[in-house]
Amino acid sequence: MPIPVNPVPMASLARMDLGISMLVPLGWGIDGDESRIRLLGPLEDGRRPTFTLLQGEPEADGEPWFTEFRELAVARIAATAKGFVKLSVEDFVLSSFVDVTALHYRRDEPDPVSQLQAYLWASSSRMLVADAATARAHEARDLPIFDAILRSIRLLPI
Repeated sequence: MPIPVNPVPMASLARMDLGISMLVPLGWGIDGDESRIRLLGPLEDGRRPTFTLLQGEPEADGEPWFTEFRELAVARIAATAKGFVKLSVEDFVLSSFVDVTALHYRRDEPDPVSQLQAYLWASSSRMLVADAATARAHEARDLPIFDAILRSIRLLPI
């Protein structure tokens, strides 16, 4: 998937406790706790786009484990998401030298949605999972916004 051009004005957000900075669309709500940030887009037709960034700890040390985890996670989603259609899978590196695998896909249950799921390797003791979803009718509008948010993430020293 090409690098998106983001049509939405953004503002900076930093969570020093999570060691993360990122861009957030203006007008979106921000929620979260000690291990996650959740962005809530505008309500439309009873639904809103969401982008969640969850911090966790890898189950094993080393990038080989993370590489296998990413591959298995993509395969697991493909096998379990009803009506799964893969739009793209992309590996890239953020400007803070974080390896990322991003999966864009559609699924049908419980409602037709388009999603971004991404896995970010920070260290042997820290990883992040981004999960974003929108109604399929808003895929063309929201997936580029999700990509812009994802690509704006910077890991800060903690």
